[in-house]
Amino acid sequence: PIRNQSGIFEILVQPMRYWLEFVSSKIIADRPPVLSTCWFIESRAFKQLGQMNGLTRAITPEEHFAKELAKTNKYAFLRSNSQIDISTKKSLNDQIATALRTRYPLFKKQPEYIFLASMFSLVFMIGPFLIVLLGWISLPYWFIILAVVTSILLASSHVLILRASCKTNWWVSLVNFPLVIAIEVSLINISMYQYEVGNISWKGRNICLPVMDITPNLPKID
Repeated sequence: PIRNQSGIFEILVQPMRYWLEFVSSKIIADRPPVLSTCWFIESRAFKQLGQMNGLTRAITPEEHFAKELAKTNKYAFLRSNSQIDISTKKSLNDQIATALRTRYPLFKKQPEYIFLASMFSLVFMIGPFLIVLLGWISLPYWFIILAVVTSILLASSHVLILRASCKTNWWVSLVNFPLVIAIEVSLINISMYQYEVGNISWKGRNICLPVMDITPNLPKID
């Protein structure tokens, strides 16, 4: 669904969800892109794939069905247009809650993947913009040119994705890409922390079982 009404702050979090699905879902999660915002499945296919048996604790069960149906070319990822006019609106708080719930599972709940993604984002997605701003002080001329080209390509992809998913305030994407990436790096690390040692609430229940649990007092040994 396209987002018809999004304020300046609302487009800082949600676009990265689309970016991850459009660009890297196949690389990171080994599956086709899928969004639970609007998702349909035929009842026959749903039953053939076991319905929700075995997926009751899955954070994003639609991923399983999309991956299985894609194997037989029976899955399609569609974008809202004039023929399929479906829109959505989500507050900033809801976007953050969704990001915290979905980011760590997207990286298969592997801390090393979170570390690699964070380093990659900081070096290759924010780094070029910092080089453009500060690199002229001591870096070679050709290196700055490469950083300029990289920054333009990154910003352009961000603009295209935001224009494809949002009808309002897309022009902000011309300048906010480094900030969006910095927020995304923060969110994936917070998501990991909350899944591992905290609490992720969804629809009134805790959907994660923290790995680390502190027991204040050990039981007495008789």
